[in-house]
Amino acid sequence: MSHLCSGWEVQLASREDSHDIFNLMNRFGDELGYSVSVTEKEFTEAGWPSDLKIKSSFEVYKVSSNKNGTGILAYGLTCRTFGWSGLVLRLEDLYVVPEYRGQGVGRAVLMHLAKLSVGAGISRLELNSATGAKKFYLELGGRHQSDLTIMQFSRDSIASLAGITNGN
Repeated sequence: MSHLCSGWEVQLASREDSHDIFNLMNRFGDELGYSVSVTEKEFTEAGWPSDLKIKSSFEVYKVSSNKNGTGILAYGLTCRTFGWSGLVLRLEDLYVVPEYRGQGVGRAVLMHLAKLSVGAGISRLELNSATGAKKFYLELGGRHQSDLTIMQFSRDSIASLAGITNGN
């Protein structure tokens, strides 16, 4: 299923798109000062497993333009979970290449996800926002959860918590 919004086509990405999306993910990381610590192979297998018995860990939506045949301009990486309000769609990343920001690309992704969410009975869409994008999300009806703090555990922290040391 794809959605057309102001000339931007939003659709579910395929395994064939994984290379381009992985490159965009690295650009996003560079902009935020983070390094992507997974390999392209790990990303591709998690999103589009070659073993069809394994379910994908996430879904990726891509944006392309039907105006000028441009390649992938943006991606949104999502996963579903369940919370106190019911089904939750978690938008882990929403990245638009800088030269297309301010042209409705991010809005098109969110509109597409909203339509999918309504049809799937999703009760909440949540995401982490880079400081510069906070105003954008607020203008679209998002709400800042000031009572929540995002906590992350790195691979090393997870291993330490599990009582696992290097190699054991």
